[in-house]
Amino acid sequence: MPRMTQCKVCMLLKDAISKEVNMESRQSLLIYRNEHLNRQQKEREAYYQRRTDAEKNPDEILSIIIDGMDQKKGDLPHFKGYADPKGIGQYKLKTHFTGALCHANKKMYTLVDLCQYCHDTNLTLTCLLHTLHKESKDGKLPAKLYVQLDNCVRENKNKFFIGFMAYLVKRKYLQEIMMSFLMVGHTHEDIDQRFSKYSQKLKENDAKTMPELAKVLENSTDPQPEITILQTVWNIRDWLLPHLEEIHNQSFPHVYRIYLASNGEVKVQYKNWSTDFNWQPEDGLLEIFKKENGLQSIPEGYPDIAPMTFDDAEIRKVRQSIAKSKDVLSFAQFEWWRTFLDSPKTETVTMSNQTTNWYLDELYSYRPAPPAVTTTSPEETDTIQRLLTREREGRQVTNSIRQQRGRRETRRLGNRPARSRPACRVPIAIGNMAIIRIDGDKVIGKVVSKLDGIISLEVYRNVGSGVYRPVIQANGDVTVRSGPMSCVLHSFRSLTSLNKLPRNMAQALERLQNTQD
Repeated sequence: MPRMTQCKVCMLLKDAISKEVNMESRQSLLIYRNEHLNRQQKEREAYYQRRTDAEKNPDEILSIIIDGMDQKKGDLPHFKGYADPKGIGQYKLKTHFTGALCHANKKMYTLVDLCQYCHDTNLTLTCLLHTLHKESKDGKLPAKLYVQLDNCVRENKNKFFIGFMAYLVKRKYLQEIMMSFLMVGHTHEDIDQRFSKYSQKLKENDAKTMPELAKVLENSTDPQPEITILQTVWNIRDWLLPHLEEIHNQSFPHVYRIYLASNGEVKVQYKNWSTDFNWQPEDGLLEIFKKENGLQSIPEGYPDIAPMTFDDAEIRKVRQSIAKSKDVLSFAQFEWWRTFLDSPKTETVTMSNQTTNWYLDELYSYRPAPPAVTTTSPEETDTIQRLLTREREGRQVTNSIRQQRGRRETRRLGNRPARSRPACRVPIAIGNMAIIRIDGDKVIGKVVSKLDGIISLEVYRNVGSGVYRPVIQANGDVTVRSGPMSCVLHSFRSLTSLNKLPRNMAQALERLQNTQD
């Protein structure tokens, strides 16, 4: 039984650490190993965050993970405990499971094939399309798709898969697609837990025919998975090929972003790691489609169906094995095998409930995200901000009760001390908000980096009624401006739930404007 791909870095480091006798060298190797493990953990956490975003916003984001199950566990005929009775034929009909797990509703879609198709990009894309078709509502999908894949160049991490994602965006079935991959050798995830449920159920039950196998799988988990016998794989690879540009080194990045730019062209950007700050290439010059008369060329119509091919030699061996296993099969089971082996293509089509229509013919443009709704009143927001500010600042510890009373009296009378006091004592930290003077302008934004005395902000602007939003460029990125730390005027934790400045910051900004005037 093939084993899951192991991480070469982990194997080499583990071997080197076990053999190293010099303590300093061993410590260096341990540092390298921790760095490697921390990097893979960050990628896993980024996947969990995308999954959580989809669970919280199912009308805006569809998150899917696609993978294949280990071979041989579902080969037919199957006997519980994976222990074949003595004297039966040892040759089995090979099966293969391709699963797609949707995170918002926990629904699992599984395509079962009999190895009559190549396990390549066409199969993976057919599984994805099958899932999108099932998850659509009135023929429409959420605006964003997050798809997690298993870092296999043959099946998904190639220009054909990326190209088809770009096609879906170009045709506006989706607004934006995020493809992400865990590190090789560290790809065991939630979908593999579902596959383990399949294995456990098969360990407890016989499945001597294909209908029996489908029934066992359907009863393996809750919510119940949807099992489909595969009869159609679309040859998307050859359909796209004449329209795709050559791209190289696409196997290195771990995140791809495909979106529609303001000029109507599909753009493809990538990050080597989810923790990288900037998308590459920053100029957006990575072309996925060839151009004709200055316009991106995409295929018309729909692809051909890939040919279904059963190996005659394999079928002959299975027939001989079933003949030897007649004593452990019921009459109905033996008749199923006789009928199937006489005409495997016809019987596969008969068993399947998969649609033979081109999936995209039944899909329309994505549905826009619903407007944001808040139930918190401005008064509640101001009260929360005031209490949090008081919680952060605390009270000064003094020796004199009179001194404290004097300060209270001063505040009551409105005659504040003359000493300068910042509007907020929140530290200038990444993720916090700040007001900074750059080239004479007062810039409000979120801190994204601090390095060598330079601070960078994602710029926010007042879009009306005191509501602040990020300033978006034509390529979809947020505008970033930088300046020296000495130019920071104020800092604060965050905007209110209504995306407005906290009251103390609004007052501070007004004072700054009055001073400038």
